[in-house]
Amino acid sequence: MPPDPNTVPPAPERTDEVTASHPALPAPGPSFAEKAWGFAKELLVIAVIPGLVWVVNMERNNATRDANLATMQAAITELKGSTDKQDDQIGTLNNQVHIAQSATDIRAKIAENAVSIARIEGKIDRIDAAVLRIENLLGP
Repeated sequence: MPPDPNTVPPAPERTDEVTASHPALPAPGPSFAEKAWGFAKELLVIAVIPGLVWVVNMERNNATRDANLATMQAAITELKGSTDKQDDQIGTLNNQVHIAQSATDIRAKIAENAVSIARIEGKIDRIDAAVLRIENLLGP
């Protein structure tokens, strides 16, 4: 049967001239391109892939930190508003305490004045009694 013109004949086996002429010599080692590719794969495994993992982890940590910072800033803003309200309440309470102290001082002054008025009334009563005795002595 004649060979089919549509089929491709198998490629001849590659042989190195030195190996063919000296069958005792070992087969030649990998080519420069094969060595370079092997070195590149080792470099990727040793440095680039762990570096990429590190970068991804750092990016995730940064995103988490940014989210935490945003939450904390919102909490700080809320606390500032709360402290402003509390400052207003403290000012109001201070005014009320001042008014209460003033009222207490006024009550103390009123009590002192009441005692003074009672003494004055007692003196006026004694003076009235003395004036009556004088009128009785002078006669009608």
